[in-house]
Amino acid sequence: MAGYSGNAKYSSPEKQYHLYRALSWLEPKRTTTEVRNRFEQLKKQEPNSELMQCVWSAKSLKQKYDIDHSMPFARWPNNDLWNLLPTDSKINNQKSDRLPTEHKLKASKERIQHWWKEAWLGKSDNSQQRFFAEANIALPGLSSDNSSVDELFEALVIQRGRLKEMQQLREW
Repeated sequence: MAGYSGNAKYSSPEKQYHLYRALSWLEPKRTTTEVRNRFEQLKKQEPNSELMQCVWSAKSLKQKYDIDHSMPFARWPNNDLWNLLPTDSKINNQKSDRLPTEHKLKASKERIQHWWKEAWLGKSDNSQQRFFAEANIALPGLSSDNSSVDELFEALVIQRGRLKEMQQLREW
């Protein structure tokens, strides 16, 4: 690229560096740190809240818990706030990199939406705006100005079906 005559205006080392950075392949990194920190913050504020439940099993999360990628990261690298959910460690290990069945997802709807609302919506920072921006970009059928958790959940169900169909993912 550096030797291409059309790129002569990028011949300085500084501009070459910018070209290199623009063309670098970014490997997605699995991370749950931000959501784990938010869960810990809420746990201190409301230790006996319904919020401290596994979204999949309703089991209390007083001690050991994980933050689960509801849509498996190994098959769809996505660290968006809506995709990361507090889960019992044993349940998360059982789920592993499998897709929740449509039935399990719908059975957990109330707990998932409760987590979303308490963790990200109504906060004084930009969490709500970011939460919906990430979801509206990643999930099918949502408008850019969507702010409905019901519509977001329905889009999540559709995305689950797409991943199942396109990638033939195993279900949990």
